[in-house]
Amino acid sequence: MNSTAGRGGLVAVARVARAHGIRGELSMDIHADSPLLFAPGATLFLEAQSQRPGAGRPRPYVIASARENNDRLLLRLVGVDDRNAAEALRGAVVYASEADLPPPDEGEEYLHRLMGAQVRLEDGSPVGVLEALLDTPGQLTFVIRAPKQAGGAEILFPAVPEFLLGLDADGGEIVIDPPPGLLELYRDEAAAKAEAAREAQANAAPGSGEAHPRTSAKPAKPAEPGKPAKPGKPAKPGKPAKRAGQARRGRSGPRGKGGR
Repeated sequence: MNSTAGRGGLVAVARVARAHGIRGELSMDIHADSPLLFAPGATLFLEAQSQRPGAGRPRPYVIASARENNDRLLLRLVGVDDRNAAEALRGAVVYASEADLPPPDEGEEYLHRLMGAQVRLEDGSPVGVLEALLDTPGQLTFVIRAPKQAGGAEILFPAVPEFLLGLDADGGEIVIDPPPGLLELYRDEAAAKAEAAREAQANAAPGSGEAHPRTSAKPAKPAEPGKPAKPGKPAKPGKPAKRAGQARRGRSGPRGKGGR
């Protein structure tokens, strides 16, 4: 998975799904609705999975040809002439220059502009802050960080139209209608982890009156005159603490539709 946030004036607009055929064509997962971005002669920037984050600017490629096949866009790039070269780009994040993006239509928004937005429910209840956008099979996923007072859980939220009520980049706000039980699942999991951490800290605290499970041992008996003292038997390992509980776009692309 790769973040779709912009980097250095670039905005992620697609991902290479797989190689197609033997002539170097690439089958694309598209996250933008502008055909001009994928027209022959246009320049895209590809960051292959083999490149480490921060290792340099994604490599530019000029589009040699573009066509549709079974509702999938197939691109052939200059310099990618066979299947082996195409396979090397499998999973690559595809960027376009932000300057090449057309203005969004009314009621739509580029998702990269929503980074850091406050995420709320329809009644105004806070959910968290949008930290990242992840490529997942078939859709984008919002990575939302819940407030510390609510456990600070990392929430993976499906960015699909039926769960998004509003996207406001200028106002820095996203309104969601999550599937039943989704937020509760993450909150319960965070609460369970926090409780387990508190119990572990209490058990290890000095003066708690409880022996440390790994270091306590029975004291040695006093030695009889002329005999060496026998060492005490090692204590049995302590039992682990019981857990407090058990715990779960707009469009699929840089644009998201506000409202249902």
